[in-house]
Amino acid sequence: MLSKAQFARLKPLFIFFVAYTVIFYIFTVTFKYTFPFIAGFLLALLIQPVIGWLKKRLRFPRGAAAAAATVFIYIILFGLLFLLGYWLINEISQLIARISEVTSSQMESAAAPLNNWIEKLGKAMKNMNQDFIKENQEKIFDIFKTGMNVLTKVLSGVLRFLTSIPAIFTMLLVMVVSTYFFSKDMESIKRFMAGFFTKGGGNGMRSITQQSKSMGGKYIGSYLLIYFITFVETLIVFLAAGVPYP
Repeated sequence: MLSKAQFARLKPLFIFFVAYTVIFYIFTVTFKYTFPFIAGFLLALLIQPVIGWLKKRLRFPRGAAAAAATVFIYIILFGLLFLLGYWLINEISQLIARISEVTSSQMESAAAPLNNWIEKLGKAMKNMNQDFIKENQEKIFDIFKTGMNVLTKVLSGVLRFLTSIPAIFTMLLVMVVSTYFFSKDMESIKRFMAGFFTKGGGNGMRSITQQSKSMGGKYIGSYLLIYFITFVETLIVFLAAGVPYP
């Protein structure tokens, strides 16, 4: 049995372990929903030197500096994505050009083994009697079923990608908005977090509820507004194209 002194020493460690486990579990479960905010917060931290430079050198207000820095960082990100996509398209185009340069004789020599195999398969199919088909009907059906399952999975993947486009667009909008607000309020966030390590940290803990209500309400309201706008835009596009909304 643990003594009271040992229990008092282990109690903070136990509380930390339980709290850390609960927070980590909630984080992993809700990561796909919190990712835009986490990415926005990290980008807001990254552009703080740019905001400071705009405020000191160009005399920008805090809000204008945050907006300009947010636009700057996303121009860089989308520029890198554009360059990556351009590089991939260029590589694919070169591959197609090299394939098209292959002569007909080279294609015939490369396809000769395949043609021989097809001819042998055709002869085997002609020689195949009805008894063999009846005996192996179940295996043939299994092969056909496997092929249909593969085709179904491919089509399902394409459909999931198409239906996820509105969610991706919404996530990008939320990232941009959260980056702006986090970068604008970063000084207040730093002061708030630093308050936990001062003597007045207890007072800061007591004010968490009030501050979280005001900040959380704003971010949730912004998220819902952006999601509603994206839904309306997607619905209009689907109706114009004559496609039923999934």
